Amino acid sequence: MRELDGSTCLSLLQSLRVGAPIAEDDNLLYESRVETSVFSDLIADHLDIIRGTKGSGKSALYQLVANFLSDHLLTDRRTVIIKAVETKGDPVFQQFQGDFDQFSETDFENFWRVYFISLITSQFVSEDRFSHLMASAKAELRAFKKLAKEQNFPVKETKFSIVSLVAWAVSKVPRIKRVEAGVTPEATPQVAVEFAQAGEGAPASAPIPLFVSALHDQLIALLQRSGVRLWIMLDRLDEAFPRRSAVERKALRALLRTTQAFKSDIVRLKIFLRDDIFDSVTDDAIGFVALSHVMSRCSPVLRWSKEQILQLVTNRIFSSETLRNFFGVEQRKLRLDERYRAEAFYKIFPRTLRAGSRQSSTLDWIYKHCEDSNGVVTPRDVIDLINAAKHKQWEMFQTHRGGTAVSLLSTQAVLQGHMEMSKKKKETYLKAEFKHFWPMIKRFENQKAEHDDASLRALLGKDYIRLQDLRSIGFLKENPAAGTHSIPFLYRPGLSIRQGKSIGRNDRKS
Repeated sequence: MRELDGSTCLSLLQSLRVGAPIAEDDNLLYESRVETSVFSDLIADHLDIIRGTKGSGKSALYQLVANFLSDHLLTDRRTVIIKAVETKGDPVFQQFQGDFDQFSETDFENFWRVYFISLITSQFVSEDRFSHLMASAKAELRAFKKLAKEQNFPVKETKFSIVSLVAWAVSKVPRIKRVEAGVTPEATPQVAVEFAQAGEGAPASAPIPLFVSALHDQLIALLQRSGVRLWIMLDRLDEAFPRRSAVERKALRALLRTTQAFKSDIVRLKIFLRDDIFDSVTDDAIGFVALSHVMSRCSPVLRWSKEQILQLVTNRIFSSETLRNFFGVEQRKLRLDERYRAEAFYKIFPRTLRAGSRQSSTLDWIYKHCEDSNGVVTPRDVIDLINAAKHKQWEMFQTHRGGTAVSLLSTQAVLQGHMEMSKKKKETYLKAEFKHFWPMIKRFENQKAEHDDASLRALLGKDYIRLQDLRSIGFLKENPAAGTHSIPFLYRPGLSIRQGKSIGRNDRKS
């Protein structure tokens, strides 16, 4: 490999981009996408619920479908995308926390059903740009609009905002005369929500929905006649309700049940949800009726192989024409050949980060050092590491302009990038997302990386019984053969955890 002088490296670093770790801000998302099996199954309409840890690519999939592929789905498959949440700014549902605090799980089921029908009425049926799709179903369209107006669903010429539709749906729920839906594992549940009529608790001057099921059935007739399908997309649900609250549990349990209310393949709910939240709302003491029906169209937890991470990194780095031309990289070969991707990767990174013939490759090192205790590596962490390494390398070349380098990113830059990523992961994930576990996690700061059972009991005290919680969030890995637990490399620099094994109660004093 040719040596690079400092001035050349500074120029090339200006062109080195791997995108933003947040999907909403990532301008490389579409052109550098990696089409995983979950991506393919989602586009083929085999999945309705996408599960993954934070940073694993759920929101990237949402953005790809909702923003970049919506025209393709409309033109080629007559599938209309309807966004049910705001993907930037404060989540709209937070504005109604006072109302949601009063909701039962049944209230939330009714809310979701009314809200989704309202969305469809406002953002599809009443939208001029979709009128040509319903040209062959004029009778069904008139019947749907007539029924919607009679039930006071929002039908007008201008599009309602999401916040106004949420407000409208919330306002209807307190007037509900509750009718159990009769959901059982053996029966396919139907939309059959009945609302209180005037004289039964609601003012006669305030007409409200009577039967959502009638509107649902008329909608299906309209869509069948038109040959149109609707996908209602929901993301950022981890920000919609207070984390780990009773409100979140009720709201999301009801949402998952609502997927069964819209069972027709003509209307699909597409839900992007963190795996830990999915587990917390489906696995509790009261159980979850018809969970097998929900799971039938649920993705496996998103996981990225080392080969997919390699493809992600090289796609992003060599989206730059400047870098492609300088290093002689061909995009077509990059898409088709894994060996070629590896060669391109090592035009940017050193072959190894440590001296010695038995050291792992840099790609293996990055993958291993971004892996949590459950074996999950997220694109967000890898992107954070490379971005931090780039900034460190820039500082180094600015300080030593007269120097030379054998790779654009040096060993020191990658190691420093990992340290910065780990510190960020501690703050934005462990502390921010798991506040209730943080007092336990904090006890591992400045300790050794591996602990036997006696060491853990001494470290955690009465919280030792919650060891499984630390394993489930990816912080502790059990090593059955050795009888120990270890903290993955992902978290060690951020928590100042040093290599070594802590044995027994007295080791902490050593």
